[in-house]
Amino acid sequence: MCNFVGENNNLRSLDLMHVKPENESAQHFALMLEQRQSKSLQRLALQDNDLGDEEIEAIATALSRQASLEELVLMENDFGRLGCVALGTTLERWQAPNLKQLVLSYNNTDDAGLQALVAGLVNYINLEELQLSYNHSITAVGLRSLAAFFQSEHCCLEEFEMAGVYFGDEGAIALADGLVGNTSIESMTMYIDSIESTHFRTAPLITEVGWSAFSKLLCDTSSVNNNYVSNHTLTNISNNFLGHEQPPAIAQNYLELNRCAIDGVNVAMIKILTHHPDLEMEPFFKWNLKCLPLAIRWFDMVRESLEELLEVREEQEVNPFPIHVNMAIEKLTTEELGSMECSAMYKFVRAMPMLVLNGFRGKERGSRKRKTRDR
Repeated sequence: MCNFVGENNNLRSLDLMHVKPENESAQHFALMLEQRQSKSLQRLALQDNDLGDEEIEAIATALSRQASLEELVLMENDFGRLGCVALGTTLERWQAPNLKQLVLSYNNTDDAGLQALVAGLVNYINLEELQLSYNHSITAVGLRSLAAFFQSEHCCLEEFEMAGVYFGDEGAIALADGLVGNTSIESMTMYIDSIESTHFRTAPLITEVGWSAFSKLLCDTSSVNNNYVSNHTLTNISNNFLGHEQPPAIAQNYLELNRCAIDGVNVAMIKILTHHPDLEMEPFFKWNLKCLPLAIRWFDMVRESLEELLEVREEQEVNPFPIHVNMAIEKLTTEELGSMECSAMYKFVRAMPMLVLNGFRGKERGSRKRKTRDR
């Protein structure tokens, strides 16, 4: 096997499951992997092989030569902090811009190990999927370190799996805070699937306190600006929680509204007008009337987004939107949206009546001059 791995220049995918090699065999495999001259390997999966820290350290070193690797699966092994540190070091130094999937579920990763991994991942520009499920030693302390990766300008992660890691409200808040500013993650998995598990019986629950952090992440109603910079990308949080408090309806509603963004709808505008129907215009007055056309265009864009939502709804035989989204559509497509726009325009006129009047008079004089010339 080792000679086959080392000498096959056309090898693209290698899956080794339930092999459980002795330490010496694992070290020899790592050596052959390191000595490979070909860069053809795109997928390496070593699953359920009881690989400990020592074996993973050797394999991590060997991976630095596999620049074309796109998928790395090391799930159901037995490595912990030291193995994660070795992987983090390799990831940090690795010239492997093609890595898209990293699966490290069912190991013994703890907070320090996760922090080491994050340090290596923070500059990865193509990683789309990260799985860390059933690493029971991870707590809120380790989850806080994920913010550096989630908030990195390079982050393009789309799927994040943290099933079977029972972190309670503190961990939920850490995850929600870490996702602030992230515009790539669409799906998160953090369910519990075994009510008989010892970990489940002693696990801290995610209560209303933890879920409120996600509700705020998805739609921070404290101000228009905070609403605008809320998360409009996350569309799914797996909710198979078996006895734990379910995500509240408000969080589910915002997730469903975010799904509308897939169809090109500007959900940020809809969230803003749903929660801030009386928009404050005063901050724009320092530019006099220069922002008035922008305000008018903004309301036009809201109408365009609502029209797109209506088109999506009409194209479906069954109404694809939940009640919350339908209520927002009906509210903003009636005369209420026109009233909001008139109210915003009136605030400009009330604050700067002479500028408006002079502008109208200037327009009127210009019209008269054109008529005189025409004669």
